[in-house]
Amino acid sequence: MLVHNSLTMLPQRQLVAAPNRCAAGDDFVPVAMRPPCGIVTDALKELSRQFNVPMVLWNLDSRDAPCTANRYKSALVCCSEMLAAMRKELAPGSIVLMHTIAASSLAIEPIDELLECRNLQGVSLSTLPG
Repeated sequence: MLVHNSLTMLPQRQLVAAPNRCAAGDDFVPVAMRPPCGIVTDALKELSRQFNVPMVLWNLDSRDAPCTANRYKSALVCCSEMLAAMRKELAPGSIVLMHTIAASSLAIEPIDELLECRNLQGVSLSTLPG
C-alpha cells in the first residue's frame, strides 16, 4: 500500500515501479494521482509523464482527515464541520479533497444536496475516464 509519507520519500526507481504494484494486486490501473499533501516533486512529475497519469490537485480541503484524527470529535461532528466549510467555499470548478473515512461517508448525501441547491454536479475521481 502506498501512503503519503512513503510515496513522497521513495527513490525514483521504486516510485516508477509503484503504478505496476498497484495494478498487479487487483487489476486496478491508476487513471490519475493526487500528490500526497499537495506536494509535487520532480519525481512525481516524471512519474505522471512516464505513465501518462495526470496529477489532480484540489482547491477546497474538506479537512476530514485532521478532524477525524482528533479522537475527541465524532464522525458526526466532523461531518458538520466539513459541511459548514463547504457551504462557505464551494464554487463552480471546485475540486474537493475528501478521504475514505467515516466523516466523509456521512457527508456524501448532504454534499450532494448542497451541490444540487447550487446547480453543481459532483464527480468522483474514480469515475473519470482513463
